[in-house]
Amino acid sequence: SSQDSTSLVRERDEWRGRVDYLQREMERIANESNIMWVKQLESMERHVSFSESRIRSEVAALEEVMEEFKAEVTSCLKSRASRSGYEQSPRSSSGSYEATSRRQRLSSLSSRSSYR
Repeated sequence: SSQDSTSLVRERDEWRGRVDYLQREMERIANESNIMWVKQLESMERHVSFSESRIRSEVAALEEVMEEFKAEVTSCLKSRASRSGYEQSPRSSSGSYEATSRRQRLSSLSSRSSYR
């Protein structure tokens, strides 16, 4: 009977060791998973922040070009209104330069967008 009791104690100790090992492994795996999740989340936050910054700068540049375009169209309309009845003269070289400059800026914006 003492041999049976010793055998039961040994078996119970073996099972307790196995249970302790499994609990430690589960904690280790859970900790590693949490660390990986936090790293992935931080990476995604950086990516989103970078994308938002890039989009904001592109929108700001487009707004600037649109404001210049609006001013030029308004100027053209005022010029036509003031010359009503007269044939419109050819565009001045400075107006042509402004249009070319605007096209170059729009082209550079679209080329920046294509590098995504």
